[in-house]
Amino acid sequence: MIYLASISSMQTSDENMRESPRLFFVIDGPDGAGKATQTKRLVARLEAEGVPVKTISFPQYGKKSAGPVEEYLGGAYGKRGDLVSAQAASILFAVDRYDASFQIRDWL
Repeated sequence: MIYLASISSMQTSDENMRESPRLFFVIDGPDGAGKATQTKRLVARLEAEGVPVKTISFPQYGKKSAGPVEEYLGGAYGKRGDLVSAQAASILFAVDRYDASFQIRDWL
């Protein structure tokens, strides 16, 4: 799974209010590596400093775009690595990320 945090903040000056550059963090790693823990810590820290935060994780379980990924991970297409090549599996994950890209662009 990949956890993404889209962060934006506002900075003020005496003359006017201007928007600061948007920040985009990607936290990636294998299952059990602590991605969710690190995401929670980063979000808590940024929110404590008054920075608005949006998060999204992949696959987007329950969304249509993640359906094939869920089926793949559940063994519907055979054992992972057995009947489904790494290239084919990566396409399933890419479709889910593409679907989310529109929301992420809105946040940024």
